[in-house]
Amino acid sequence: MRKRLGQHNLTVIRGCCQVQEIKGWLRRGRGLQAEIKLLEAAKDMSEYRATKTGAGVIKNMTTAVKKARNDAMLVKHADYCEQVDRKIDELYRVLNEIEYAINGVDDSILRQLLTRRYILCYPWHKIATELSYNTDHVRGRLHDRALAQIKIPHNTTF
Repeated sequence: MRKRLGQHNLTVIRGCCQVQEIKGWLRRGRGLQAEIKLLEAAKDMSEYRATKTGAGVIKNMTTAVKKARNDAMLVKHADYCEQVDRKIDELYRVLNEIEYAINGVDDSILRQLLTRRYILCYPWHKIATELSYNTDHVRGRLHDRALAQIKIPHNTTF
């Protein structure tokens, strides 16, 4: 009897860990679109700084010095944009991976719940209102059913 109880508890713990693992995996999507927008804005600011003329330039600089300065700033901007683009590509890869897993859920309501929670970052009460359910029902039963249908790809990163 004791052995069975221990095995049962192990199964419950393993199931709990699996749900937490799935939640953690999905949470990677929270805020990715906002981060992508911030990175795009940072690129725009870098371009502005690299291409602006006048205000910060000393008036008696020779044309050759001004050109060298501008060329150096453009090279720095290009390097920065390359780094930012690599980061944005990685964020989109993660977002696509999560959206693919969510789209694998059969039930439309459960897909909507997961998308609103883990992609759009909606709070529980807003999800419940939009789906016309009670908040506790959405956060509890529906969310648990939705998580149970998520299949994390084997080649994924956490």
